[in-house]
Amino acid sequence: MNEKEIKQLIGKRVRAGRKNLKLTQTELGNLINISQRQVALIENGYSIPQLSTLVKIANVFNCEIEDFYRKEEFTDKNEAIQELSIILNNSSLDELRKFYSMLKALKQERAEG
Repeated sequence: MNEKEIKQLIGKRVRAGRKNLKLTQTELGNLINISQRQVALIENGYSIPQLSTLVKIANVFNCEIEDFYRKEEFTDKNEAIQELSIILNNSSLDELRKFYSMLKALKQERAEG
């Protein structure tokens, strides 16, 4: 991955995590002590957060720093299961319920379509 791809990947993950928690850019910025503008620059792939900021974001999102750098592409089913297992093991009971509902809906959609 080149620098531009890393910035875009981190930005995508930060935006997804923020939206998942139903936070505005300003609210996330306040939680991690950066401006709304800096959050926007990160989310849009124009800026890479400092390590200390990334640690704060990971704490807010209840995830590991490595999660910001992982590509979403899997080479095989076992790798996908392993990655999902990591996510699930780091999730709250409420998040697990949401994941279950989403997966169940996807399976049902697939069966109907």
